[in-house]
Amino acid sequence: MIPRRAHSFRLRTGRLWPSVAVAGLLTAICLALPTRNATGDAWYYAACSRWGQELWQPHHLLYNAIGWAWLRLVGASGPAPAGELALTWLQMLNALAAGASLLVLGRLLWRAGAPTAAIPAWLLLVGSSFGMLRFATENETYSQPVLLALLASLFWARALYAGAGRRRWLVLAGLLAALACLVHQLMVWWWLGLLLGLRPWRGRPALGEALAYALPALLVPLAYALAAPGGGAGGVVRFALHDYLTGGARVELGGKALLFTAISLVRTAGQVHGNMLPLLLRWPLLLGSIALGSLGLAVYGMLGWRLASREKSAADQPARAVRRTHTLIGGLHLAFAMQATGNAEFMVMLPALAAVALAGGAGLAWPPRRVAALGTALLSWNLAFGLVPAHLLEYSGTGPALRARVLGQPGAWFLLRDPNVLRNQLHYFTGRPTAAPRIVGLARQDSAAFRHWLAGRLAAGDTVYTDALGATWPLTGRSWPRATWPPGCWPASRRGALIR
Repeated sequence: MIPRRAHSFRLRTGRLWPSVAVAGLLTAICLALPTRNATGDAWYYAACSRWGQELWQPHHLLYNAIGWAWLRLVGASGPAPAGELALTWLQMLNALAAGASLLVLGRLLWRAGAPTAAIPAWLLLVGSSFGMLRFATENETYSQPVLLALLASLFWARALYAGAGRRRWLVLAGLLAALACLVHQLMVWWWLGLLLGLRPWRGRPALGEALAYALPALLVPLAYALAAPGGGAGGVVRFALHDYLTGGARVELGGKALLFTAISLVRTAGQVHGNMLPLLLRWPLLLGSIALGSLGLAVYGMLGWRLASREKSAADQPARAVRRTHTLIGGLHLAFAMQATGNAEFMVMLPALAAVALAGGAGLAWPPRRVAALGTALLSWNLAFGLVPAHLLEYSGTGPALRARVLGQPGAWFLLRDPNVLRNQLHYFTGRPTAAPRIVGLARQDSAAFRHWLAGRLAAGDTVYTDALGATWPLTGRSWPRATWPPGCWPASRRGALIR
C-alpha cells in the first residue's frame, strides 16, 4: 500500500489540464465529424430510440433505452422536425462518452503507475485509434459500455490504494461493471477480469473483497428477468442468449479466425479499407502527403521504445496489480473476439487496455514524445482515410432518392444486396418497422426458388428494381447519381427497372 501522505501529495500536484485538453480536442473532432454512412444497425437503434419501440435488446439491454432517455432530454424524439435529428444526437452522445472515457483513462493510467507527463501522450494514442474514433462518430453500442467499464476499473484501482473502506469502492466498481454488461453483454469479460484480479482464492479477506465486488452483478439477471417477454426461467435464458440461440452470434475458430483477428487488430489502430484507393484517386496530393507524413511519424514513434529494468517496491504493488489485471482483461477480450471470427467491433476496448498495461512501466521505457508522435500519426491517418471521407461522402446509394421511390411506389419490389440499411432507414423516418414489406435481400437466397419467385413477379406485371446490376457508385457525395431509371431490369422481361 502506498503511504497516504505520498499518495495525497501526488494527487494534489498532478497536472490535469494537458489530459483534459487532449480529451477535449478529440471529443470536438468526433462531434464535428459524425459519419454520413451509418450502418444498418445504427439506423435501427436510432429508430427504436426515436419512436420508443423495442427498447430492450438482448445483446445490449439498455442501449436503446439510454438513447430514448437522451433524446427525450434534448427534445429530439418523436415525429419531424425535431425527431429527424435523432441519429445525429445519438452520435453526439457516443462522442461525449468517448471523450469522458479518455478522462477516466487518464486517472486510471496514473493509478497504473504512468508518469504524469506521459499520460496526455497515451491519451492521444488511445483516442486516435480507429476503434475509438469509429464508434465515437457512429450510433453503435460500444462507446458507452467502455466508459462504464473504465469507471469500474478506476474505482477498483482506488480500492487497491485504500486502507479502510476498500469494500465500499469494490461495491461501486462492481455496480459500474454490471451496468456495463447491461449496456452490452460483451463487457462480461471486463467484469470477470476485475473479479479474477482480486485473487479470491488467496484467503478469506480476498474472498470477502471478491464477494463485495460480485454482489452488484445480481442486477444483471434481475434486469433480464424484468425485460424478458413471457417470463419464466427458460424465457429469461432464451431472451438473454437470443443471438447465440438464433445463430446471430456463432463460435468460429481456425485459420480464418486467426487471419481476421490479425486484420481487425490492425484496423483497430488505423483505418484500412477497400475504399482507400478511390479516395486516393479522388484527392491524390492531399491524401498522399498525409499518408507519407503519417507513416514517417509512426516509424519515429515506434522506434522509440526499449526494455528497461525497474526495481520492484512495496509502494508499486497496487500499480502492478492494476497493470496485471488489465492485461488479463485484454487477453479475455481478444480471445472472445478471436472466437467470433476476429470481429473488429469486439476489439474497441483493446487500445485502452493496452495503454493501462504498458504506460505504467512493466519494463517498458517509451518517451512521451515518441508516444505522442505515434498518436499524431494515427490521428492524421484516421482523419484522412476514415472520419473526414465518411462525413463528407456517401459510400452507397441508400439515401433520400431511394427512400422516396420506395415510399412512392408501394407496389414495386426492390431486390437489394444489403436491404437492412434501407429497411431501418424507413423505420427511422416513418416509425413503422414494416414500412416497405416489398424489400427483398439477395444474399443467401436459394437460386432455384429465387428464380421461380422472380419469374412469377415479372409474369404478374410487377415492377422490380435492383441494385445488383452495374456499379455501386461509391464516393459520389449524393444518393443516386442517375436521375433516370431505365427499363429492362432482367434480360427475360421488359417489365422491370434498373437501379444503378
